[in-house]
Amino acid sequence: MIEFLKAKFERNNSGFSMSIEIFKIAKNTQLRKICIKFY
Repeated sequence: MIEFLKAKFERNNSGFSMSIEIFKIAKNTQLRKICIKFY
């Protein structure tokens, strides 16, 4: 799952819309903490 998200990050130039998409996917707080580290 994490590798899948990283691959999507690398492919997507628009970080802001990517973060919104990930926050919709990542309902659990642990994944949200990982996402916050990117921004």
